[in-house]
Amino acid sequence: MNEPATPAAADALAAVYGNITAVTGGLGEAALMMATRCAGWAAGDLLYHQLLDARRALTTFASPAASPASVADVSYSSLPRGTCCVPRTSSRRWRSRQPATTST
Repeated sequence: MNEPATPAAADALAAVYGNITAVTGGLGEAALMMATRCAGWAAGDLLYHQLLDARRALTTFASPAASPASVADVSYSSLPRGTCCVPRTSSRRWRSRQPATTST
């Protein structure tokens, strides 16, 4: 995908995030800790995960690449955790937390 986002794509993203906000915007602390259909993940965990994905996407789209990609979209998910998307010099704010409801 070498083309900048089209107005239709931007409108689709705005609609999706608008729907998420409409459904979850008024949730209190207890509701955010409720279990979901994703085993071990509370509602707040999933929302936080979506936030991090959105931040990574925005950072990627706004960061020009000095060289060709070193990872293909297919092999990206098989990389060891933290080796691709978090810059070595990044601060703690880029690191995600473990889901609060995950049992060990």
